[in-house]
Amino acid sequence: FAKLDLTTVDIKLVLISNGHKEAWLVPLKDALKKKLYPIVKMLGLSPTSIIILNHEQAESNQFISGVVPCP
Repeated sequence: FAKLDLTTVDIKLVLISNGHKEAWLVPLKDALKKKLYPIVKMLGLSPTSIIILNHEQAESNQFISGVVPCP
């Protein structure tokens, strides 16, 4: 990783929120983007580098498989 040229790599920070409804993800993403802004800026990441998915979205995008949502 030390030799990795970060200007040629598209880094994504992904949070998978198990059991959350899709509508709940927007305010969560907004709050996380606000908190992580200094880190995103320092690392030179794109504004779209923060992704928040619920368990259904994570399964459909093949991040996870077979997760049972929280009650």
